[in-house]
Amino acid sequence: MPAQPNTGNPFVAASALPGSLVHAAPNPLLQMGALQGSPVLGVARCQAINSAPGSPLFRSLSPTPSSLQGSPAKGPEISMANLHVPLDAIKPSKVLPVTAYDKDGVRLLLHFASECPAGRTDVLVVVLSWLNTAPLPVRNVSLQAAVPKSMKVKLQPPSGIDLAPFNPILPPPSITQIMLLANPLREKVRLRFKLMFLLGERQYSEVGEVDQFPPPSQWDKL
Repeated sequence: MPAQPNTGNPFVAASALPGSLVHAAPNPLLQMGALQGSPVLGVARCQAINSAPGSPLFRSLSPTPSSLQGSPAKGPEISMANLHVPLDAIKPSKVLPVTAYDKDGVRLLLHFASECPAGRTDVLVVVLSWLNTAPLPVRNVSLQAAVPKSMKVKLQPPSGIDLAPFNPILPPPSITQIMLLANPLREKVRLRFKLMFLLGERQYSEVGEVDQFPPPSQWDKL
């Protein structure tokens, strides 16, 4: 009997900019590392992921019954529709940040909050920081993220989409964005992401993966 094609999709995606997904040809990434001396827990592993239509990572953000119902890996129903965390309510933890992206002067760091939202000990609050240390402007920043189906990720709107060129006399310009990650089964987190931005006149479309997250059992007391 011929083998049946596997149409399952182990990941669900989230985007802070609905409708902003751009399908690009596969783009093998260069090995990424943190700047020497930067206090990071670990450097995200990057890999080429096909972003063509039908990719299991960045599918449509509108859920379909086949992708969200009847899946053995789905777990309990997760909702963060009414969950919003303001930046000024977040207390940073003492956990070292994770460098998710570091290339050509553009960096993306993940900082972890010390507490979960009230009544949601299954939700990790992450503050994303875009930094520009390049002498060129960064424009039209866009981030998308995906997690396994037993989890859910929500990206709140970023503080901006452009970064001015680096000036060595001033602090590096930055963009801040809050990410909420629900993990009711307390499983190990694998977060895949796609970044899109213009550095000068060059268009970047990059993908990668982060798995250096604090243990889920400690999210409410980091």
